[in-house]
Amino acid sequence: MNLERAKDILKKVSDVPMLEALILASFVFDEPKEKILIHGLPKDEKLIRRFFELVHKRSKGYPLQYILKKVEFMGYEFYIEEGVFIPRSVTEELVEIAIDLVRNLGLSL
Repeated sequence: MNLERAKDILKKVSDVPMLEALILASFVFDEPKEKILIHGLPKDEKLIRRFFELVHKRSKGYPLQYILKKVEFMGYEFYIEEGVFIPRSVTEELVEIAIDLVRNLGLSL
């Protein structure tokens, strides 16, 4: 199964290789992750090649967010590209602390 192969390739860079394989497949094939998980990858050879190109790119440490060109932060989805800071969950926590601090000081946002 191609998803299993992708998962095996992604094991070295991901704690959740199957999830990342599904995310990449969903991105390439424009299908829901659940459908791909149940039915496997569509039989489009051109898209399968593209999928594995992205899997290999990710396996070399290239951030998933750069591949997808998007990241979620503070409940919003942002377009990003290479060279743009990828916010992490810790950054989100720091922003929440800063917002609470500003509110507790009686300042307006």
